[in-house]
Amino acid sequence: MLELAKAYNREVDRPVWLQEFGVSTEWMGAADRDDYLVAATEISASVDGLWGITWWCSHDVERSLTGFVELEYDLGLLTVDNEIKSLGHRFREVVTALRNASASPVVSRTTAVVLPDELTPDLEFADTFFTLIDRGVRPAIVLASASRDAGYLRARGIEELVTV
Repeated sequence: MLELAKAYNREVDRPVWLQEFGVSTEWMGAADRDDYLVAATEISASVDGLWGITWWCSHDVERSLTGFVELEYDLGLLTVDNEIKSLGHRFREVVTALRNASASPVVSRTTAVVLPDELTPDLEFADTFFTLIDRGVRPAIVLASASRDAGYLRARGIEELVTV
């Protein structure tokens, strides 16, 4: 998400805010959600220029409110009764640890996946992106129009481009 925000913004030093970040019980079990929360939050914190992270959403949605997709009812870090869920406690621990760290390491992203300007990222793009991650690469994303701008690539530290 953060790399997409950077790709669509040509201002290299502009701060990035990760919004609507979360995971549903529809997608994975409790233990996996905990692992996802930790890994995704720590990876997000390593993105250069990160200003903030907002979990989606603060509270579960009251079931008497109809019209929501099932997965939207339990995305909160707190219950509808304002009790902190185990995921909420874990998120607080991870964020506290990141705030107390002497310095947030910024991971160098020298490889970027090229996203055609007119394309919304699809499964083929995601497969390419996550295959690189599985190989230990932390890829950036650049729009095709920016991939020909040597100054822009240099400012972002990008040395290698991968096309889908």
